[in-house]
Amino acid sequence: PLWTISEVVDTRPQPTPSSLIEERRPMTKLLHSVVVSLPLAGVVPFPHCPYPYLAMAPGAAAPTGAVALFHQPAYGPRAQVGVVAAVHPQGDVLECQAVARVRAREDGGLDPVRDAPLSAADAAVADRLHAELWQLLGELEPAASPEPAHTLAALQPGVGSASEFSLALAAVCELEPYEEQRMLEMVSTVDRLVLLKERLREAAGILFARRALARLQLAW
Repeated sequence: PLWTISEVVDTRPQPTPSSLIEERRPMTKLLHSVVVSLPLAGVVPFPHCPYPYLAMAPGAAAPTGAVALFHQPAYGPRAQVGVVAAVHPQGDVLECQAVARVRAREDGGLDPVRDAPLSAADAAVADRLHAELWQLLGELEPAASPEPAHTLAALQPGVGSASEFSLALAAVCELEPYEEQRMLEMVSTVDRLVLLKERLREAAGILFARRALARLQLAW
């Protein structure tokens, strides 16, 4: 079954700083440039993903500008939260670079999905988890391909935000699609980081057990 957002950002009218208005203008422009929504079979797209997603052009003429991508499970309806992506046509194949999360509306429109603002206490927790996950990646790195470590380098603690890091890390972790969709839909940075830490610790435990078994076999 698809997961839905369990936490909702307060949408009541609030005073909006001019700086935030300027920040949202590029996103509004990008949403208006979306020409088509496309399904991705077996793939959950994430913004800040280090590699592009590939989709088939929906018709004879490849779309230009931007598209919306949504995970399409083998059984069940298409996910309602996906990404808006910049398109680079490569013949019949679209190379799509995910930019931001969006939610599909019943009328066919798209709404942006953002993590909820962090309180000072939650920001401190997010920074701590960010650092712990970065350390855990270092422990796993000998058995990991260099690509994830390289592409995540721009989002390391003190450089990238914890929210962007959590989305980029979720994109490169090998998780079940339903769990990836759950992380994509989360609007709590801390909750996403906690879940990622749990999954990476599980992966580390399996890896360390395999190393121990390998050493035992060599001892024999």
